[in-house]
Amino acid sequence: MVNIWITIGISILYIILMGFIIAPNVGLLFTWIHRKLGARMQWRIGPPFYQPWADVIKLLSKETIVPATAHRTTFILAPPLAVSSAILAFLIMPFIMSSPFGFVGDVIVVLYLMTMPAIAAMIGGSASGNPYAAVGVQREMTLIFSYELPFIMAALVPILKTGSLRFTDIVAYQLTHGPFLFSVSGFLAFVVSIMVMQAKLALPPFDIPEAKTEIVAGPYTEYSGASLALFKLTHAVMLFVVPCFIADMFLGGLVIRSLSDPVMLVTDVILIIVKLLVLVIIAAFIRFFNPRIRPDQAFGMFWKTVTIIAVIAVILSFIPLPYF
Repeated sequence: MVNIWITIGISILYIILMGFIIAPNVGLLFTWIHRKLGARMQWRIGPPFYQPWADVIKLLSKETIVPATAHRTTFILAPPLAVSSAILAFLIMPFIMSSPFGFVGDVIVVLYLMTMPAIAAMIGGSASGNPYAAVGVQREMTLIFSYELPFIMAALVPILKTGSLRFTDIVAYQLTHGPFLFSVSGFLAFVVSIMVMQAKLALPPFDIPEAKTEIVAGPYTEYSGASLALFKLTHAVMLFVVPCFIADMFLGGLVIRSLSDPVMLVTDVILIIVKLLVLVIIAAFIRFFNPRIRPDQAFGMFWKTVTIIAVIAVILSFIPLPYF
């Protein structure tokens, strides 16, 4: 009985530390990095360090207005669904240490959970009764259908190479044999994942569902106050979760191998920071150097070029040679 209560206590502490402190705050930090890089590229000073937190706090203090045309319950429940799915996906993945919530098949569950924020946005937009939101929902649906297949195929590469659907096994394999990025199939799958990351995060050139200059804010048009704050926080958490997923699958993981060896500890911490920052900076450069493309262009790009690359990566992963 005592052991059960200890396990429950550790799990609660892990949820509070990782889910409610680290994930949102690191996500908001990455949001600030994106905004600061964009400002520097445009010869502007950019926002102060605390700006993302100030934006969320300001929205949380404002009233949430529910349109008369909206389905009230669905409209209000969509934002909590989005942010809770993003946080749960992070809690399952190994970060610094193995997750206590890991299990056989957790990779498949995380793939599903990372899709839920977009689905929640579609649910909320559909429930709002706004025509601009309806257009955004249609675009979001089209985008999901276009990028999910190549993303799943890219994730199949490390799964096939390790023969496991568990994050712990995939990371352990890379710690022994090296990151999958250094193999041909792994590199191709990594490139596919980077392209899909932009779409999952709704960053240019794939910010098609929101497209503020075209459809106001897409599915989020009618949202305000705390509900809008939760959607903004979801975007921030996803900006942290998706790079974590890619790093765990292709870059050797984000774990500390030993706490007793100071050199190894410092090295692992630096590697974790570098891996995440590199992915965030890549996303920022793609974001600020590419204009938004049309929905049909995005659909064609993912179903043709990106999917073909993913298929090649999966085929090469069957070759029993180290560099393939």
